[in-house]
Amino acid sequence: MSADVHESTTQHEFTVATWNVAGRIRPAMLDVLADVAPDIAFLQEVKIDQWPAWKQAVQGDGLTGLELRPRAADEGGNRGLGAAVLLRAPLQFSAASVVEHPGFEWPECAVTGLVALAPGLPPTRLVGYHALHGGYGQIKPKSSAALASWLAEQQGPMLVGMDANSPEVDHPDESSIEAFWSRPSTRPLERSLVGPRPDRVHRLNDVWRTCLSAHPEEADAIRNASPTGPLAVTHWTGQQPRVPHRYDHIWASDAFDVLEVRHMQEGFSAGSDHALVWARLRVNAGTGST
Repeated sequence: MSADVHESTTQHEFTVATWNVAGRIRPAMLDVLADVAPDIAFLQEVKIDQWPAWKQAVQGDGLTGLELRPRAADEGGNRGLGAAVLLRAPLQFSAASVVEHPGFEWPECAVTGLVALAPGLPPTRLVGYHALHGGYGQIKPKSSAALASWLAEQQGPMLVGMDANSPEVDHPDESSIEAFWSRPSTRPLERSLVGPRPDRVHRLNDVWRTCLSAHPEEADAIRNASPTGPLAVTHWTGQQPRVPHRYDHIWASDAFDVLEVRHMQEGFSAGSDHALVWARLRVNAGTGST
């Protein structure tokens, strides 16, 4: 792991990570999160009995969907996996809730809270989301579309960390992004969350694409190596041959400049089936209310 991950940030710079921990908690996984030491960590597929250990790894505040919306006794095991957000001290949440919006059926999979990141900046809305996989049929694309609609209604600075389980085609040309499921009727639903504009209904930007737009040589190298994508690998599907995907994303409003993004393979070796995505951002003083 590069040493500069551990460097302290300035007052207006901060680090963000998103990681699907796959319902697991192992010493190596806790070590990875503690070593990266993000100011904000979005976690997916967290179990409630693991929650205290994850909070301890960042030594700060946190919220999880399974506290805000506990699983009922008659609900299946997958309702025991929730989204979570962690804050490293001295950051603290001023509000917290699950996302409730028409069409969003599993609210423990989307959590949100407000946090003050910098003097003079309005409270930033943090949103953690875990999309269900395709075995849940229409629930997955409908939930993604519902979240996209909800995001479009929010005001002020915003950051989202998610395992979107999409796109299927993470094409270097944004206009050629394609959502995951093959049914034509469901593609627009997922495209409203992670697709290209104008299909994407909210105002947030994929920080990795933003970063690549500022580094054309790196973008060209990725395009030459993988002409149809993905732009990075955070998860593999299938058996043999296994198929690489970039399902794990950080999205940000224009209130933040993107300084650096990494897709850290330590997430795999520590015990998850997802890479950890890490970003260094900076408050954009010229767009403090967006």
